[in-house]
Amino acid sequence: MATFEDVHGPDIVFNALEAKGITANSLAAQLKKELVAKQVSRLKVKGAVPDSDLKTAKGNLKSGIRLISKTGSLSFDKDGDVFGDGESVLQFQDINWTVRQNARKDAHKLLGHYPAVKTQIDLNNGAVNVNIVQFSDVAANNDDNQSPK
Repeated sequence: MATFEDVHGPDIVFNALEAKGITANSLAAQLKKELVAKQVSRLKVKGAVPDSDLKTAKGNLKSGIRLISKTGSLSFDKDGDVFGDGESVLQFQDINWTVRQNARKDAHKLLGHYPAVKTQIDLNNGAVNVNIVQFSDVAANNDDNQSPK
């Protein structure tokens, strides 16, 4: 049986990508990173944020939270409640759902979970004929395994 390259010649796009180091392994590694993608987010809040809200019981900064700026002052009432004026800007790591979802879709496509579909619409004298054919159905029904016409 003839290979793709025997029939069509060398795949110049594949060869060019491979020459620049873009291989199946490098794409898989990038896809793995994208599936756990995060982004830096900033949140502006009214009032000053006390340092105690940003630290753990041991006095370390809470994971992923950083105080970028704080204006105004804090005041405490006799019950220990905190009141602040001004504004604070917090920075934290957030899940990047858009990148993760697109990576998941790409993974499904690369693994062949979405079947190839051909849609054909014919307009004949005002009548509309729509044929939707899955590639696997076409291969099973065509003796010569050619794509649908």
